[in-house]
Amino acid sequence: YSVERHTPVADGYLSRRQTFQKYFSQDELTEMVQRVTGQRAVALAPGIVAAFRDKDLEQQVSFRRRSRATIYANLAIPARDPSRFLLRPKSRPVAERAGEELEAIWRTALDLGRLPLEAEVGPAVRTALEEKGITVGRALAACAREIADPAQLKVAADSRREDLVVHFAVTLFPGASRYGSLPASIQRDVRTFFGSLASVVEAAKAELHSLRDRAALEEAYGEAARSGYASYENGTLRFMAENLEQLPVKARIVAGCAEIVHQGFALLDFIEIGPEQGVVRGLECDMVESALPRVRASVEVDLARSRSRTKTFEGKVLYLKSRYLQRGHPGLGKQTAADRKLLELGIVDAKGNGPPADRIAAMLASATRAGAITH
Repeated sequence: YSVERHTPVADGYLSRRQTFQKYFSQDELTEMVQRVTGQRAVALAPGIVAAFRDKDLEQQVSFRRRSRATIYANLAIPARDPSRFLLRPKSRPVAERAGEELEAIWRTALDLGRLPLEAEVGPAVRTALEEKGITVGRALAACAREIADPAQLKVAADSRREDLVVHFAVTLFPGASRYGSLPASIQRDVRTFFGSLASVVEAAKAELHSLRDRAALEEAYGEAARSGYASYENGTLRFMAENLEQLPVKARIVAGCAEIVHQGFALLDFIEIGPEQGVVRGLECDMVESALPRVRASVEVDLARSRSRTKTFEGKVLYLKSRYLQRGHPGLGKQTAADRKLLELGIVDAKGNGPPADRIAAMLASATRAGAITH
Protein backbone atom coordinates (compact mmCIF):
# COMPACT_ATOMS: atom_id res chain seq x y z
CA TYR A 1 0.00 0.00 0.00
CA SER A 2 1.40 3.39 -0.98
CA VAL A 3 1.87 5.98 1.75
CA GLU A 4 3.50 8.46 -0.60
CA ARG A 5 1.01 11.27 0.14
CA HIS A 6 0.60 10.45 3.82
CA THR A 7 2.27 12.32 6.66
CA PRO A 8 4.22 10.19 9.17
CA VAL A 9 2.79 10.57 12.69
CA ALA A 10 4.04 8.51 15.66
CA ASP A 11 3.83 4.85 14.55
CA GLY A 12 1.45 5.51 11.66
CA TYR A 13 0.41 8.02 9.03
CA LEU A 14 -2.02 10.89 8.65
CA SER A 15 -4.00 10.60 5.43
CA ARG A 16 -5.04 13.48 3.19
CA ARG A 17 -8.46 13.25 4.85
CA GLN A 18 -6.81 13.75 8.23
CA THR A 19 -7.48 10.19 9.41
CA PHE A 20 -4.81 8.27 11.29
CA GLN A 21 -3.74 5.06 9.55
CA LYS A 22 -1.64 2.28 11.04
CA TYR A 23 -0.29 -0.33 8.62
CA PHE A 24 0.98 -3.79 9.45
CA SER A 25 2.99 -6.30 7.51
CA GLN A 26 1.67 -9.86 7.70
CA ASP A 27 4.36 -10.76 10.24
CA GLU A 28 3.64 -7.67 12.34
CA LEU A 29 -0.09 -8.40 12.31
CA THR A 30 0.47 -12.01 13.34
CA GLU A 31 2.81 -11.00 16.17
CA MET A 32 0.39 -8.36 17.45
CA VAL A 33 -2.58 -10.74 17.49
CA GLN A 34 -0.54 -13.35 19.35
CA ARG A 35 0.66 -10.79 21.88
CA VAL A 36 -2.79 -9.36 22.55
CA THR A 37 -4.75 -12.62 22.63
CA GLY A 38 -2.12 -14.90 24.12
CA GLN A 39 -3.11 -17.46 21.48
CA ARG A 40 -1.24 -18.81 18.49
CA ALA A 41 -2.26 -16.74 15.48
CA VAL A 42 -3.07 -18.45 12.20
CA ALA A 43 -2.59 -16.49 8.98
CA LEU A 44 -5.62 -17.28 6.82
CA ALA A 45 -5.11 -14.79 3.99
CA PRO A 46 -3.14 -11.61 3.32
CA GLY A 47 -4.24 -9.18 6.02
CA ILE A 48 -6.40 -11.78 7.80
CA VAL A 49 -5.24 -13.51 10.97
CA ALA A 50 -7.28 -15.65 13.36
CA ALA A 51 -6.72 -16.71 16.96
CA PHE A 52 -8.79 -19.67 18.14
CA ARG A 53 -10.04 -20.10 21.67
CA ASP A 54 -11.73 -23.30 20.48
CA LYS A 55 -8.79 -25.61 19.80
CA ASP A 56 -10.96 -28.22 18.08
CA LEU A 57 -12.00 -25.57 15.57
CA GLU A 58 -8.37 -24.52 15.14
CA GLN A 59 -7.40 -28.09 14.26
CA GLN A 60 -10.31 -28.41 11.83
CA VAL A 61 -9.34 -25.19 10.07
CA SER A 62 -5.68 -26.22 9.88
CA PHE A 63 -6.62 -29.63 8.52
CA ARG A 64 -8.93 -28.17 5.91
CA ARG A 65 -6.30 -25.68 4.74
CA ARG A 66 -3.92 -28.59 4.09
CA SER A 67 -6.60 -30.77 2.56
CA ARG A 68 -6.53 -32.03 -0.98
CA ALA A 69 -9.79 -33.97 -0.69
CA THR A 70 -11.83 -30.75 -0.66
CA ILE A 71 -10.86 -30.31 -4.32
CA TYR A 72 -12.92 -33.36 -5.22
CA ALA A 73 -16.10 -31.85 -3.84
CA ASN A 74 -16.17 -29.86 -7.09
CA LEU A 75 -16.17 -32.93 -9.32
CA ALA A 76 -19.09 -33.21 -11.70
CA ILE A 77 -22.12 -34.97 -10.29
CA PRO A 78 -22.73 -38.18 -12.27
CA ALA A 79 -25.81 -37.94 -14.49
CA ARG A 80 -28.71 -39.96 -13.17
CA ASP A 81 -30.17 -42.51 -15.56
CA PRO A 82 -33.98 -42.11 -15.57
CA SER A 83 -34.37 -45.82 -16.27
CA ARG A 84 -32.96 -46.55 -12.82
CA PHE A 85 -36.06 -45.04 -11.28
CA LEU A 86 -38.18 -47.56 -13.18
CA LEU A 87 -36.09 -50.37 -11.73
CA ARG A 88 -36.41 -48.94 -8.22
CA PRO A 89 -39.82 -47.29 -7.99
CA LYS A 90 -39.55 -46.85 -4.22
CA SER A 91 -36.51 -44.62 -4.61
CA ARG A 92 -38.19 -42.38 -7.15
CA PRO A 93 -39.85 -39.99 -4.68
CA VAL A 94 -36.58 -39.22 -2.86
CA ALA A 95 -34.41 -38.94 -5.96
CA GLU A 96 -36.88 -36.73 -7.80
CA ARG A 97 -38.16 -34.63 -4.91
CA ALA A 98 -34.78 -34.02 -3.30
CA GLY A 99 -32.35 -34.01 -6.22
CA GLU A 100 -30.50 -30.88 -5.05
CA GLU A 101 -30.24 -32.17 -1.51
CA LEU A 102 -28.84 -35.52 -2.69
CA GLU A 103 -26.24 -33.71 -4.78
CA ALA A 104 -25.26 -31.63 -1.74
CA ILE A 105 -24.88 -34.82 0.30
CA TRP A 106 -22.73 -36.33 -2.44
CA ARG A 107 -20.47 -33.28 -2.49
CA THR A 108 -20.06 -33.68 1.25
CA ALA A 109 -19.13 -37.32 0.64
CA LEU A 110 -16.47 -36.28 -1.88
CA ASP A 111 -15.17 -33.73 0.60
CA LEU A 112 -14.93 -36.35 3.36
CA GLY A 113 -13.82 -39.22 1.16
CA ARG A 114 -16.70 -41.29 2.56
CA LEU A 115 -20.46 -41.13 2.84
CA PRO A 116 -21.33 -38.73 5.66
CA LEU A 117 -23.03 -39.64 8.89
CA GLU A 118 -26.42 -38.08 9.55
CA ALA A 119 -24.81 -35.55 11.90
CA GLU A 120 -22.43 -34.46 9.13
CA VAL A 121 -25.18 -33.43 6.72
CA GLY A 122 -25.37 -29.63 6.61
CA PRO A 123 -28.18 -27.83 8.47
CA ALA A 124 -29.56 -26.25 5.29
CA VAL A 125 -29.86 -29.67 3.65
CA ARG A 126 -31.45 -31.15 6.76
CA THR A 127 -34.02 -28.36 6.87
CA ALA A 128 -34.84 -28.75 3.18
CA LEU A 129 -35.29 -32.50 3.59
CA GLU A 130 -37.51 -32.02 6.61
CA GLU A 131 -39.72 -29.61 4.67
CA LYS A 132 -40.11 -32.29 2.00
CA GLY A 133 -40.94 -34.96 4.56
CA ILE A 134 -37.78 -36.95 3.91
CA THR A 135 -35.56 -38.20 6.71
CA VAL A 136 -31.82 -37.72 6.51
CA GLY A 137 -31.35 -41.49 6.67
CA ARG A 138 -33.55 -42.03 3.61
CA ALA A 139 -31.73 -39.29 1.74
CA LEU A 140 -28.35 -40.85 2.54
CA ALA A 141 -29.57 -44.23 1.33
CA ALA A 142 -30.95 -42.70 -1.88
CA CYS A 143 -27.69 -40.84 -2.44
CA ALA A 144 -25.74 -44.09 -2.11
CA ARG A 145 -28.05 -45.81 -4.62
CA GLU A 146 -28.71 -43.11 -7.18
CA ILE A 147 -25.76 -40.71 -7.20
CA ALA A 148 -22.71 -42.28 -5.59
CA ASP A 149 -19.91 -43.08 -8.00
CA PRO A 150 -17.54 -45.63 -6.43
CA ALA A 151 -14.63 -44.56 -8.64
CA GLN A 152 -14.96 -40.90 -7.65
CA LEU A 153 -15.38 -41.81 -4.00
CA LYS A 154 -12.21 -43.93 -4.09
CA VAL A 155 -10.21 -41.01 -5.50
CA ALA A 156 -11.57 -38.75 -2.77
CA ALA A 157 -10.90 -41.39 -0.10
CA ASP A 158 -7.28 -41.84 -1.21
CA SER A 159 -6.82 -38.08 -1.04
CA ARG A 160 -8.36 -37.94 2.42
CA ARG A 161 -5.90 -40.57 3.63
CA GLU A 162 -3.05 -38.48 2.26
CA ASP A 163 -4.50 -35.38 3.92
CA LEU A 164 -4.44 -37.13 7.28
CA VAL A 165 -0.83 -38.22 6.85
CA VAL A 166 0.21 -34.69 5.86
CA HIS A 167 -1.73 -33.16 8.76
CA PHE A 168 -0.29 -35.45 11.42
CA ALA A 169 3.23 -35.24 9.98
CA VAL A 170 3.13 -31.44 10.14
CA THR A 171 1.73 -31.48 13.69
CA LEU A 172 4.63 -33.74 14.73
CA PHE A 173 7.20 -31.25 13.43
CA PRO A 174 9.07 -29.41 16.23
CA GLY A 175 7.37 -26.11 16.99
CA ALA A 176 3.88 -27.20 15.93
CA SER A 177 1.03 -26.67 18.37
CA ARG A 178 0.23 -29.58 20.65
CA TYR A 179 -3.38 -30.44 21.42
CA GLY A 180 -4.87 -32.55 24.18
CA SER A 181 -7.60 -34.04 22.00
CA LEU A 182 -8.75 -34.39 18.41
CA PRO A 183 -11.97 -32.93 16.97
CA ALA A 184 -14.72 -35.50 16.46
CA SER A 185 -14.56 -35.06 12.67
CA ILE A 186 -10.86 -35.94 12.52
CA GLN A 187 -11.42 -38.85 14.91
CA ARG A 188 -14.03 -40.24 12.51
CA ASP A 189 -11.62 -39.87 9.59
CA VAL A 190 -8.85 -41.62 11.49
CA ARG A 191 -11.11 -44.56 12.39
CA THR A 192 -12.41 -44.83 8.82
CA PHE A 193 -9.12 -44.66 6.97
CA PHE A 194 -6.54 -45.95 9.47
CA GLY A 195 -8.45 -47.80 12.15
CA SER A 196 -6.59 -46.14 15.01
CA LEU A 197 -4.68 -43.02 15.97
CA ALA A 198 -1.52 -45.07 16.43
CA SER A 199 -1.66 -46.21 12.79
CA VAL A 200 -1.94 -42.74 11.28
CA VAL A 201 0.77 -41.39 13.59
CA GLU A 202 3.05 -44.25 12.54
CA ALA A 203 2.42 -43.43 8.87
CA ALA A 204 3.07 -39.74 9.52
CA LYS A 205 6.34 -40.47 11.34
CA ALA A 206 7.46 -42.67 8.47
CA GLU A 207 6.85 -39.84 6.00
CA LEU A 208 8.72 -37.36 8.19
CA HIS A 209 11.64 -39.77 8.49
CA SER A 210 11.69 -40.27 4.71
CA LEU A 211 12.37 -36.56 4.20
CA ARG A 212 15.98 -37.30 5.13
CA ASP A 213 16.24 -39.65 2.15
CA ARG A 214 17.40 -37.57 -0.81
CA ALA A 215 16.50 -40.28 -3.32
CA ALA A 216 12.95 -40.50 -1.96
CA LEU A 217 12.61 -36.72 -2.16
CA GLU A 218 13.90 -36.63 -5.72
CA GLU A 219 11.36 -39.27 -6.70
CA ALA A 220 8.55 -37.28 -5.07
CA TYR A 221 9.67 -34.06 -6.74
CA GLY A 222 9.92 -35.83 -10.07
CA GLU A 223 6.38 -37.08 -9.55
CA ALA A 224 5.28 -33.52 -8.82
CA ALA A 225 6.79 -32.35 -12.11
CA ARG A 226 5.15 -35.20 -14.03
CA SER A 227 1.79 -34.19 -12.57
CA GLY A 228 2.13 -30.86 -14.37
CA TYR A 229 1.68 -28.73 -11.25
CA ALA A 230 5.38 -28.01 -10.73
CA SER A 231 8.75 -28.04 -12.45
CA TYR A 232 11.83 -29.82 -11.20
CA GLU A 233 15.28 -29.06 -12.52
CA ASN A 234 18.76 -28.94 -11.05
CA GLY A 235 17.49 -30.12 -7.69
CA THR A 236 14.87 -27.39 -7.26
CA LEU A 237 11.11 -27.90 -7.21
CA ARG A 238 9.16 -24.80 -8.24
CA PHE A 239 5.42 -24.21 -8.14
CA MET A 240 2.71 -21.66 -7.45
CA ALA A 241 1.66 -21.75 -3.81
CA GLU A 242 -1.99 -22.17 -4.81
CA ASN A 243 -1.14 -25.57 -6.32
CA LEU A 244 0.50 -27.00 -3.20
CA GLU A 245 -2.38 -29.36 -2.38
CA GLN A 246 -2.04 -30.96 -5.83
CA LEU A 247 1.50 -32.14 -5.10
CA PRO A 248 2.73 -35.44 -3.62
CA VAL A 249 2.65 -35.97 0.13
CA LYS A 250 6.35 -35.31 0.73
CA ALA A 251 6.30 -31.93 -0.98
CA ARG A 252 3.18 -30.95 0.96
CA ILE A 253 4.78 -31.96 4.25
CA VAL A 254 7.93 -29.96 3.52
CA ALA A 255 5.89 -26.84 2.72
CA GLY A 256 3.64 -27.47 5.72
CA CYS A 257 6.65 -27.62 8.03
CA ALA A 258 7.88 -24.34 6.54
CA GLU A 259 4.55 -22.82 7.60
CA ILE A 260 5.21 -24.00 11.18
CA VAL A 261 8.58 -22.25 11.19
CA HIS A 262 7.32 -19.10 9.46
CA GLN A 263 3.64 -18.24 9.96
CA GLY A 264 2.13 -17.04 6.70
CA PHE A 265 4.55 -18.93 4.45
CA ALA A 266 1.63 -20.60 2.66
CA LEU A 267 0.30 -17.16 1.68
CA LEU A 268 3.31 -16.37 -0.50
CA ASP A 269 2.92 -16.48 -4.27
CA PHE A 270 5.68 -18.79 -5.49
CA ILE A 271 7.53 -21.57 -3.68
CA GLU A 272 10.88 -23.28 -4.27
CA ILE A 273 12.08 -26.39 -2.46
CA GLY A 274 15.81 -27.08 -2.70
CA PRO A 275 18.36 -27.50 -4.03
CA GLU A 276 19.74 -27.57 -0.48
CA GLN A 277 18.02 -30.31 1.50
CA GLY A 278 15.59 -28.92 4.06
CA VAL A 279 15.58 -25.41 2.61
CA VAL A 280 12.34 -23.88 1.32
CA ARG A 281 11.93 -20.45 -0.25
CA GLY A 282 8.83 -18.42 -0.85
CA LEU A 283 8.39 -15.27 -2.92
CA GLU A 284 5.88 -12.50 -2.34
CA CYS A 285 5.29 -10.56 -5.53
CA ASP A 286 3.46 -7.60 -6.99
CA MET A 287 1.97 -7.86 -10.49
CA VAL A 288 1.78 -11.64 -10.11
CA GLU A 289 -0.18 -12.05 -13.34
CA SER A 290 2.36 -10.16 -15.45
CA ALA A 291 5.19 -11.80 -17.37
CA LEU A 292 7.71 -10.05 -15.11
CA PRO A 293 6.37 -9.97 -11.54
CA ARG A 294 8.13 -7.69 -9.07
CA VAL A 295 9.51 -9.53 -6.04
CA ARG A 296 8.55 -7.63 -2.92
CA ALA A 297 10.04 -10.07 -0.43
CA SER A 298 11.50 -13.55 -0.11
CA VAL A 299 11.33 -15.90 2.85
CA GLU A 300 13.93 -18.64 3.25
CA VAL A 301 13.14 -21.38 5.75
CA ASP A 302 15.78 -23.75 7.08
CA LEU A 303 13.81 -26.72 8.41
CA ALA A 304 16.81 -28.38 10.04
CA ARG A 305 17.44 -25.31 12.20
CA SER A 306 13.77 -24.28 12.47
CA ARG A 307 14.51 -20.72 11.51
CA SER A 308 13.60 -18.36 8.71
CA ARG A 309 15.06 -15.27 7.09
CA THR A 310 13.09 -12.57 5.27
CA LYS A 311 14.53 -10.22 2.66
CA THR A 312 12.77 -7.27 1.09
CA PHE A 313 13.57 -5.90 -2.35
CA GLU A 314 13.20 -2.81 -4.48
CA GLY A 315 13.09 -3.41 -8.20
CA LYS A 316 13.81 -7.15 -8.13
CA VAL A 317 12.13 -9.08 -10.95
CA LEU A 318 11.02 -12.71 -11.00
CA TYR A 319 12.36 -14.05 -14.28
CA LEU A 320 11.48 -17.33 -16.02
CA LYS A 321 8.07 -17.42 -14.36
CA SER A 322 6.98 -20.30 -16.60
CA ARG A 323 8.94 -22.64 -14.33
CA TYR A 324 6.31 -22.07 -11.63
CA LEU A 325 3.16 -22.35 -13.76
CA GLN A 326 1.14 -25.52 -13.99
CA ARG A 327 0.44 -27.34 -17.22
CA GLY A 328 -2.76 -25.94 -18.67
CA HIS A 329 -2.32 -22.50 -17.12
CA PRO A 330 -3.94 -20.02 -19.55
CA GLY A 331 -0.81 -17.88 -19.68
CA LEU A 332 1.77 -20.66 -19.92
CA GLY A 333 2.30 -20.46 -23.68
CA LYS A 334 2.96 -16.72 -23.75
CA GLN A 335 5.06 -16.88 -20.60
CA THR A 336 7.23 -19.67 -22.00
CA ALA A 337 7.77 -17.68 -25.21
CA ALA A 338 8.70 -14.56 -23.24
CA ASP A 339 11.11 -16.50 -21.04
CA ARG A 340 12.73 -18.11 -24.07
CA LYS A 341 13.21 -14.70 -25.68
CA LEU A 342 14.92 -13.31 -22.57
CA LEU A 343 17.30 -16.27 -22.56
CA GLU A 344 18.04 -15.96 -26.28
CA LEU A 345 18.81 -12.25 -25.90
CA GLY A 346 21.17 -12.99 -23.02
CA ILE A 347 19.27 -10.68 -20.70
CA VAL A 348 18.57 -13.51 -18.26
CA ASP A 349 20.68 -16.55 -17.47
CA ALA A 350 19.47 -20.12 -16.98
CA LYS A 351 19.29 -19.62 -13.21
CA GLY A 352 16.84 -16.76 -13.57
CA ASN A 353 19.30 -13.98 -12.78
CA GLY A 354 18.66 -10.74 -14.61
CA PRO A 355 18.64 -6.95 -14.41
CA PRO A 356 16.53 -4.90 -11.98
CA ALA A 357 13.15 -3.58 -13.03
CA ASP A 358 14.41 -0.09 -13.90
CA ARG A 359 16.83 -1.50 -16.51
CA ILE A 360 14.85 -4.27 -18.17
CA ALA A 361 12.84 -2.03 -20.53
CA ALA A 362 15.96 -0.29 -21.85
CA MET A 363 17.79 -3.60 -22.29
CA LEU A 364 14.87 -5.11 -24.21
CA ALA A 365 14.68 -2.06 -26.47
CA SER A 366 18.43 -2.15 -27.07
CA ALA A 367 18.40 -5.87 -27.84
CA THR A 368 15.48 -5.40 -30.24
CA ARG A 369 17.28 -2.59 -32.11
CA ALA A 370 20.46 -4.66 -32.32
CA GLY A 371 18.49 -7.56 -33.73
CA ALA A 372 16.88 -5.33 -36.33
CA ILE A 373 20.28 -3.98 -37.44
CA THR A 374 21.74 -7.50 -37.65
CA HIS A 375 18.92 -8.65 -39.87
